[in-house]
Amino acid sequence: MREKFKVFYEPTEEESSKIWADSQTIFILDTNILLNFYRYSQETQDEFFKIFKLIEDRIWIPFHVALEYQRIRLEVIKDEKEMFDRIEAKLKTIKTSVSNSFSEFKLKTRNPNLFNMEEKFKEEVCSLIDRFKAEVNDAGKAQPSVRTHDEIRAKLDALLEGKIGDEPEEKWVTDVAEDGATRYENKVPPGYKDESKGNEGSKAVFTYNNIEYERRFGDLIIWKQILEHLRELEGIKNVIFITDDIKEDWWEIVQCDGAKHIGARTELKSEMYKETGIDSFKMYHSDDFLAAAENYCGISINDKALEETKHVFDSWNTYLNETKKYKIDSDAVIEWQNFFSNIEKYKTDNDTASKLQGILSTVENYKTDNDTASKLQGIWSIIEKYKTDNDTASKLQGILNSINNLDNLDNLDDE
Repeated sequence: MREKFKVFYEPTEEESSKIWADSQTIFILDTNILLNFYRYSQETQDEFFKIFKLIEDRIWIPFHVALEYQRIRLEVIKDEKEMFDRIEAKLKTIKTSVSNSFSEFKLKTRNPNLFNMEEKFKEEVCSLIDRFKAEVNDAGKAQPSVRTHDEIRAKLDALLEGKIGDEPEEKWVTDVAEDGATRYENKVPPGYKDESKGNEGSKAVFTYNNIEYERRFGDLIIWKQILEHLRELEGIKNVIFITDDIKEDWWEIVQCDGAKHIGARTELKSEMYKETGIDSFKMYHSDDFLAAAENYCGISINDKALEETKHVFDSWNTYLNETKKYKIDSDAVIEWQNFFSNIEKYKTDNDTASKLQGILSTVENYKTDNDTASKLQGIWSIIEKYKTDNDTASKLQGILNSINNLDNLDNLDDE
């Protein structure tokens, strides 16, 4: 039965060991694997490159993976740099808060003994904050900058030299888009979970070398390039695809004490086997890839690298999933700006609530999904709290700023 229904089976331990050792196995990296190097510590990066060194003759990436990496790289670097800036700002706020937190009690005159303990407490806490800040500064300096030499890219350049697929012709890209429209309509994996990227106006497409690419078809283009490469490549029996994508259009997911990723979608395996004639197709997340390399390559992987890889994988995908809940459409920021401008007009009126209710009704016109109304109702509840305050505008500006931050996801979620 296993032979007839092989798409429902994952390789056994014995089979996996042979696959990893087999010279006829190809290892393919997804875009997010390359970009996550900018989110790892130097130690974890070194662990990955140690593995890549062992399999470097069997590594390959599709052209579109390399293109997405080059397009998004600077945005990821910028985000990582900004994270360290935000940490420093938070530490400054905490330090100021600690320094001023007891002043209202006037302990120096009311209870000198407690005042001395307070001073010692503040000194120790501020010293701890300063030490943490120094560590943050060191970590920030170790991160690549958008304008300086990128050591990570230099290593990837060396690793992937001669191992990148050919650039497609314009007709090929157009044909994939036409096929993709039909596949997505019928929920054929991969990529249909990115259908919403087609509703993002000018950001729904990008151009490279005079060829226009629709972002919603990014995963499908990668998949098609993998299939095409394997059809042209002789002597390949096994494919290992390393990706940190978690969407259901790549993985068989079972809800059992949380979402469990069982393996590649059976439709993907079926298409892979039918189109290329290979024997085995296996997908790994980055943390599972490290663990498998330790198991099958006979090398030692730092436990901290395993922990960090899993943490980056979990936290990044949680961030994307949570933030995407509140994306409405490509014009959301403009529409919310108009919303805020209208609120500005009414900020000092006594009947703010009734006028804001009118604005809310207008915002209803911008609905593009089923639960938009409930999301807007949540914002309305916040507005209700501030309806009689003179500083309504500044408080609502905070809401607008949060919404504006969603715009940064447009490129990052191509990973």
